Formats: sequence, C-alpha cells, structure tokens
Amino acid sequence: MLAQPFPYRRFLTLAALLVMVLATTAACSPGGGGADTGGFQSDPNFVSNGDASRAEANYTQQCASCHGAAGDGRGPVGGALSPPPTNFTASASPAHRAYEAIRGGGAAVGKAATMPAFGSSFSDEEIHDLVAYVRAFAR
Repeated sequence: MLAQPFPYRRFLTLAALLVMVLATTAACSPGGGGADTGGFQSDPNFVSNGDASRAEANYTQQCASCHGAAGDGRGPVGGALSPPPTNFTASASPAHRAYEAIRGGGAAVGKAATMPAFGSSFSDEEIHDLVAYVRAFAR
C-alpha cells in the first residue's frame, strides 16, 4: 500500500485562514485593538481632570433634556425613555465609566442604547469637563 503524501498546500491554506479569523476576532473584541476604547473602560485608576465649570452649557444643550437640569434623571424627554436615564444625584459613577458612557454612548458601558455617543461631538477635554459636571451632582 502506498502512503499518501501529506497535503501541505491544504494544511497551509487552512492554517492561514485560521490565523486570519483569530486576528479579526481579536481586533473586534473590546480592548482588542479594533475598537478604540482608550483603555478607560478597563482602567479603574483612570483620573478625569475636567473642570465642571466649563461644562454647564454642553450639559444644558445635550444632556439635561433626558437627565434633567438637576441631574436627577427626570428631564422632559427622560420620562418617556425605557430604561430611564441615569440619576446622577444617587451616586457618582467611576470617572472611567462616565467618560466611556459620554464618549461611546450607553451601550459602550452596558447601559441603555438610547444614550447616544458624543465622542464625535465633543473634544476629549469637553468630555472630561462633562464627567466632572455629572459627578458633582452626587456631592
């Protein structure tokens, strides 16, 4: 009986395909390089150095309709949303979580997808200012 030659070409093709699938999966997973999370979602030591006094106008224009002027989650639009908007007066979210929620939207932190992402609307500095502003409601 003659031995069949090893199918090198098929083996190499399958190996290359496997490497491509694994690379694509890693790049598209959270923190895997495909999505730019900035490391904040998984960094509890993240410090936001924003200035709350610079964020009032942005908060009033973009956030108060849902989260309320007092940050209590009772804005005029917020009552119609399910789940309801976050009540910032109840407790302060960790800075990295608030940053990611503002930057990437509610879905970026496992919250309501109805919370839009503002990463393309606000600069990084403005997002840090908003983090300081919303965290101040809990004090």
